[in-house]
Amino acid sequence: MQKAVLGVQHSPLKFSMPAGACDAHVHVFGPGGEYPLASDHAYTPGAASAQDLLAMHHQLGIVRRVIVHPSVYGSDMRCSLDAAAPLPESTRLVAVIDSATADEELVRMHEAGVRGVRINLHTHGVFDAREAARQLLWTQERVRGFGWHLQLFASVGVVVRLAAEIDRLDLPLVLDHWGKVDAARGPGDPECVALMRLLETRPIWVKLSAPERISQHPDFDDVPPLLAELVRRAPDRLVWGSDWPHTALLRASRSREAIEPFRPVDDGAALNRLSDWLGDASLLAAVLAGNPARLYGFESGPSPCLARTRF
Repeated sequence: MQKAVLGVQHSPLKFSMPAGACDAHVHVFGPGGEYPLASDHAYTPGAASAQDLLAMHHQLGIVRRVIVHPSVYGSDMRCSLDAAAPLPESTRLVAVIDSATADEELVRMHEAGVRGVRINLHTHGVFDAREAARQLLWTQERVRGFGWHLQLFASVGVVVRLAAEIDRLDLPLVLDHWGKVDAARGPGDPECVALMRLLETRPIWVKLSAPERISQHPDFDDVPPLLAELVRRAPDRLVWGSDWPHTALLRASRSREAIEPFRPVDDGAALNRLSDWLGDASLLAAVLAGNPARLYGFESGPSPCLARTRF
């Protein structure tokens, strides 16, 4: 039996993990005394170290990872950068920046492996499409020269109202957590239909991460129809992320200063489920290895042509 990581035993895989497998959405936290939380943090996480992350990935045969800087640290990137530093060839990062982030810091972050910037609207309760558009275009102007992608965590209703702004992007756009659609509404829901139309004509990528963020079903059996539509339109722009270490989904009844326990998600079972849903070994290899290698520049560093890709 494998050793538990953060109290979770991960199931053995029922498929052969493809070479170069990548987990495209993870976070690292703490210790709190070394990495203080931002004044506006929405929750207080427990410790989840780079060593814990590597232990989980080793068990599952994952050799590459993308550390997405968590919202609780604001634009203070030290925790994520320190976690990635010992593994420069196998780790990339998605940063958080603000108006105080100097150009010199962007250069240092690029050299450290940052390949994208996250715009987190959902965690902060931002549902105004005008504000989303402002942040999206401002961020592009700051990082355009690096060829990074823009990673957006926003509800699908916000995303589809950004069609005009997405047309103005020179950089790829990556949508967090299945584009935050509501799986229960099905792929025929007007917002989902609008999102699929965007995928057909714009350089948009989607992270197949954390189905529990879009589905209320215990076995997520309303997600496969959505996945089928994504595969039909953008099989080469889908990547998988575990969302480790699985912070809470709802926080209304908890003080933001109380340490929030991580949810005990079995990431081995999650990968087995994804394999079953996709039902094709070559497609699974693309989602787990080939697609993230292109998006995050694992094979040859940052790709200058990726930023200019247009449909």
